[in-house]
Amino acid sequence: MAKFGLKLTGDFLLFSVSGDVIPVPSQKGRALLALLATSTDGRRSRKLVREMLWERGSRSEQISNLAKELSRLRLSLKAGGADGLIGADREWIWLELGMLEPNGAVEGAFLEGIDLPGCRRWEAWLEDQRVGFRTAQGGQETAREIDVAFGAPVPSARNMLGATRLTRSPKPSVAVLPFATGPADDPGLGFALADGLAMRLACFPQLFVAGSASAAMMVQMGLLRHEIAERLGVRYTIEGLILTRGDRLRVSVAVVDSDSGEQTWGEVFTEAPDGSGAFEQRIVDQIAPQLWSAIDTSERRAGLQPMGIGSDRYQRWWRASALFRSFRPEDVAEALGLARELAAEDPGCPFCASLAAFLIGLSNLMGLGSGFAAARQEAGPLCAQALRHGADNVEVLGYCAGAELMVGGDLDVADGWIGRALALLPAYQPSLFWGGWIDLASGRPGRARERFELALR
Repeated sequence: MAKFGLKLTGDFLLFSVSGDVIPVPSQKGRALLALLATSTDGRRSRKLVREMLWERGSRSEQISNLAKELSRLRLSLKAGGADGLIGADREWIWLELGMLEPNGAVEGAFLEGIDLPGCRRWEAWLEDQRVGFRTAQGGQETAREIDVAFGAPVPSARNMLGATRLTRSPKPSVAVLPFATGPADDPGLGFALADGLAMRLACFPQLFVAGSASAAMMVQMGLLRHEIAERLGVRYTIEGLILTRGDRLRVSVAVVDSDSGEQTWGEVFTEAPDGSGAFEQRIVDQIAPQLWSAIDTSERRAGLQPMGIGSDRYQRWWRASALFRSFRPEDVAEALGLARELAAEDPGCPFCASLAAFLIGLSNLMGLGSGFAAARQEAGPLCAQALRHGADNVEVLGYCAGAELMVGGDLDVADGWIGRALALLPAYQPSLFWGGWIDLASGRPGRARERFELALR
């Protein structure tokens, strides 16, 4: 049976069964097809697609934009005789991979020209895919051509990786390794579940998530857990095992601290596969929030341990973050001292500046400062400093909004910051929490209650 052709390198092209190009005029339409084509089973959830391609809009705007793009794409495909190539329901969008034949020509970059400025999740995913593609294609050039271009004999990929050590992010950093599978299970499921989980964890702004393709490549090279963590610059690895038990799949997941080798969290999930791939998304949606909570708890617990001389900024930031949650005056005072140090040492770090502003507000609310006027005078420039470098980070926006509330600042400004945070990441619990308090202070009890209830859910 004749199939449609799909070219993923150089110019993205879709061919009809007769070999003619089927125009896909929209960048978002090509990106959507690329996302589906690179999925293990050709499926992506609507939620994932809209958050990757329209991440700056509100949820309702994302839903509307995706519906319009799907409609335009289907019209283009129908005009090219590919009416049945793409399908969708209320939760999923899929590409009929059995109707496609990949184009074997390799020219240019992977998914060249599909760049969507402002779509950070898409850009991160695309770069990860391009790195994996370049690694896979590296052997197609002759050694002589490479040596000439490099100016000297090029070391092997293993040797180059062995010489690479990435500096850790100031955020908790994780790598999701491909899940192991039992003898009766499809190994591809372990890679698909790890890839989906890495994408879901990337939604949490407090986490740095290493590329799943890079992690998978290192596992396939036979590197050990601590070697992978060191070379990717992460502290935690997330590992799992998938086993068939009757008509259900048993998925066990663990978080391992690569510094100590300690398993800091583990859980078992069971799902009944229905053949659609939806069960994978259900497992990912169950696992991701629990993983973040486990990592957050682990970091705060470590932050409360005594610090040595010359403790780095990462340790001091987490100690300050952990201390103030006791709400004891002496702990809040120590946390504020640490945050002030961090903001002064690294003026370009929005996390440090926003945390310092927030703790000034908290100290003021607890009666530990010199009053509202002095608190506003100190917190204001710190908020401005934080937002200069982190206006697109929901955690920074939340800390600044909380600070503005607690120093008796402009509630309309604080509400605007919360609105921006919720537009970036709808239903993010801390943004809803502080938005609720700002609503109460502004005389909007109805919306405050809605936000508090949603935060609790």
